[in-house]
Amino acid sequence: MDCACYDASNGDMVTVLTNKYPTARKVHICKECYEEVIAPGDTYHLETYSYDGFMETHKTCLDCESVRKHLFCGFCFGELWQDLFDNLDYYGEESIPWSDIAKLTKQAREKVLDYIERKIFDDEKKVR
Repeated sequence: MDCACYDASNGDMVTVLTNKYPTARKVHICKECYEEVIAPGDTYHLETYSYDGFMETHKTCLDCESVRKHLFCGFCFGELWQDLFDNLDYYGEESIPWSDIAKLTKQAREKVLDYIERKIFDDEKKVR
């Protein structure tokens, strides 16, 4: 996987049972951004996996999926945006993977860049 190598794995064993990209027949809530962004007719990422003895189905919009695909290595479900922002905060401005951010969908890229801009300007205000 080509990514920015933000590692979200916690060492637990995850077994992916299904991994497909169906077309939605009804509105779904994305398990990453928790918004009703998967509309009828939209393609989305559907995974069923076994984790820590439990089975779960995970529906992800393609915007959030692009963040997972290009910016993370390892298991990252349900806390994608928080993990991303925590990593950006921890590693700082120098670690921003600009070439990988360019690969994101337009909506995902706008959300990431908005966060980076707010973070940089907030930090600059604190220094002044």
